[in-house]
Amino acid sequence: MMIKGGIRIGGLNVKTDASPIPEAGLSLWLKGDAGITLSGADVTAWADQSGNGKNATPITASPTTTTINSKTFVRFNGVDQALSGSNVISALPCTIISVVRWRSFLGIDMWFQQNGGEDNVALYASASAFGWRIYNGENLNSTDSGWSFDVTQLATTVVDGVNSAHFHNGTAAGTGDSGDITPAGNYYLSYWAGAGEDPYRHFDIAEIIVYNRVITTPERQQVESYLNAKYAIY
Repeated sequence: MMIKGGIRIGGLNVKTDASPIPEAGLSLWLKGDAGITLSGADVTAWADQSGNGKNATPITASPTTTTINSKTFVRFNGVDQALSGSNVISALPCTIISVVRWRSFLGIDMWFQQNGGEDNVALYASASAFGWRIYNGENLNSTDSGWSFDVTQLATTVVDGVNSAHFHNGTAAGTGDSGDITPAGNYYLSYWAGAGEDPYRHFDIAEIIVYNRVITTPERQQVESYLNAKYAIY
């Protein structure tokens, strides 16, 4: 839910918009300091702050939370914890922005995926790369240098339906193909919804922001500045 406010100037009520990020095309906004429902230590729901109701709930076991530099992250153990919600990428193009910590290598290490069976879009990390992955009969990947464990990262991927551009901690970090498919299935956090291996992944996630459009360079910088100021990433 966008937070609206107001101030009074010279006897006039002036509406203000307290949202620190652009609202146009916003499809999903999960953040650790809002919308988390706990049962004891377990996260039983993570409410979408975009106003679209794309809330994330546990697939099997519930993740927990952890505090890093006074900020709340949702912690997934890589064994049996994951969250899922309904489709948030209605069509390409799209933009996905994440604040995430990779905790250990377990395989195809995806912290965000929207899966439609044969087709999927995902963001992944490895010791040699991070990037964008689409499966539509073939893998189309874009990568930059590898990530370290237990370091807070800001990852932005902008996809126009033909190309993808990646930004790591606010700096351009590679381009590549993007494919032209949009999987119709649910989105998943810290989970590989494919076949052939254990699906659970080992991440701490603080924020996920998804737009169903390509945001402009000033808009991307606005979102990245907000997240960097909040989490002191770089």
